[in-house]
Parts: sequence; C-alpha cells; structure tokens
Amino acid sequence: MIVNFKLNALAAEVEAEVATLRFGTDGTATSPTDTALKAQVGSIAATVSRAGAVVTVKGTWTNSTGARKTIREYGLFDAGANLLGRIAEADADGGSGIVREVPNGQDLTVDAWTITTKDG
Repeated sequence: MIVNFKLNALAAEVEAEVATLRFGTDGTATSPTDTALKAQVGSIAATVSRAGAVVTVKGTWTNSTGARKTIREYGLFDAGANLLGRIAEADADGGSGIVREVPNGQDLTVDAWTITTKDG
C-alpha cells in the first residue's frame, strides 16, 4: 500500500508540473505513447490547486480560430511542452462526456479536471 504521505507528495509533484491546458479536435482514444494532442486548436495557462492527494486544473479558452470548433480532446502540459495527461472522446474512462461545440469568439471553461493519486 502506498501511504498518504507519498500520495500527497505525488500530487504535489503533479501540481508543480502542470503549466498549460490545451484543447484539440481529435477524439481518438489516448495511448500511453502519446506525446501531444492529435489536433490542437488552443492553449491556455492552467490554474492548478491541490488538496491532499487531489489536484484540480481549471481554465477558460476563447476560440479565436475564426471557425466553430468541436473540442474532443484536452491535454495537460508542463513548462517544457511535455504531455502529462490527455483525455479524449473515445477514452473508456468518461471521455464521451467531454465533447463541446465552441463557436468562434466564444469561451470554453474547464471548471475542474480532477486528478487523484491513490493506491491500487
């Protein structure tokens, strides 16, 4: 069993590393070998907080691409642009609920992407 001290330390590491939240239009399932979003259309500085072993990422992106975008993938990146985590429409762990239509000039707000470190 990993004890709470280490779970909290892992969460603190994630909190310290997350720098940007990015958005894309490709809903292909996430693979452990992914290094980037598959069709990125936007990026924002992430607002990151932590309570114990739970890290929460928030942010608002304004679509200024000139066209309506269907957001099907989200990614967390560190300051060096390394992909830390991705969720996409085809992911078995809840991806189907993430798709959002964002008209040009409109905002997409991620209220809480929650990452929980836990044993098992």
